[in-house]
Amino acid sequence: MTDRPATRGTVGTDVDVSLVVAVWRLARRLRVDAERAALTGTGLALPDYVVLHLVHVQPDVRVMEVSRQTGIAKATLSDVLAKLRRKGLISGRRGEGDRRTVALTCTPAGSAVVDRIEAVLRASDVACIRAHHELRALCRAVERRLDDLTLR
Repeated sequence: MTDRPATRGTVGTDVDVSLVVAVWRLARRLRVDAERAALTGTGLALPDYVVLHLVHVQPDVRVMEVSRQTGIAKATLSDVLAKLRRKGLISGRRGEGDRRTVALTCTPAGSAVVDRIEAVLRASDVACIRAHHELRALCRAVERRLDDLTLR
């Protein structure tokens, strides 16, 4: 650690860097916990939800495009799509010009699941933002105290 006081608004000391890392770790942990909570009771794993969400926001998306956008390997994606179909969350139809292509759409049940999960994640995001503001207020209070001590 350095002995120089923190510069307001910048990362100026080891303490500042430690605080930034701690805040980032806290935010990441809160997000992971929120994702777990949001998926509880749905029978979906995170890759399942990623695919379901993509199909929800991009109606008639092609399977190859889902693979490209998510980075999920084709074999794994086949399993995910089969699971989502079995649960009645997505449907697919063969392309008219090219029967090898499949366009995916979200069913009403799938849309309801996405909406529920999104609501939980939004609430988590609000909590993270609130925690961020509280930490910023704490940092400002510490900086003011450091300034007071430096002026003595």
